[in-house]
Amino acid sequence: MLKEVEENPTEDERIFMENIKNNLKKLEEGTNFSSKRKAEYLALAKTPCFSETLARVHLPNNVIFECRFSPMEKLSKLVEIFEENMLNRNISYYLYITPPVQRIDRKLREQTFY
Repeated sequence: MLKEVEENPTEDERIFMENIKNNLKKLEEGTNFSSKRKAEYLALAKTPCFSETLARVHLPNNVIFECRFSPMEKLSKLVEIFEENMLNRNISYYLYITPPVQRIDRKLREQTFY
């Protein structure tokens, strides 16, 4: 037969029940069940999403040449537009990105703005 539960538990039973409750709380707090897709989603939600890129070229005569690009366009598009709008095409120049200073050479022109 089953033993009836007493209304007044003994000291040992009370301590035993408290230990079980504490262990259950620790298990609930310690388990972080999450799926791989949820982790990917949370990581994606934290990354910034750019809709456009603003490129500025400061010229020596304090003129600022400014263009807006899609983040997936290549740096070669900036160089192409800059060369089309130059008044004196015989002047030597170079473009760079900061920080740190990186000169836009042929290898770097294939990268996107993003």
